[in-house]
Amino acid sequence: MSFRLSGTLTGHNGRITSLAVAPNNPQVLLSGSRDKTVVVWHLQPQENNEAGYAHKSLVGHSHFVESVVVSSDGQVFFFFV
Repeated sequence: MSFRLSGTLTGHNGRITSLAVAPNNPQVLLSGSRDKTVVVWHLQPQENNEAGYAHKSLVGHSHFVESVVVSSDGQVFFFFV
């Protein structure tokens, strides 16, 4: 198996600690970071080499986000700080 870079996602100000994909919608990606945020991404290639865009950013946590998990039906996600 080989991998290739198909684009980047720009939005966090710290290291990424966790990624999760919605099982019923693979165009939705969630990321948790040491910048204390969770970002919900919509994966759709853009002309500027971006792999998608930040749909929503959840802020206000007092500690970095250690893990992000999506429920099996894709309707709920959980994150742990």
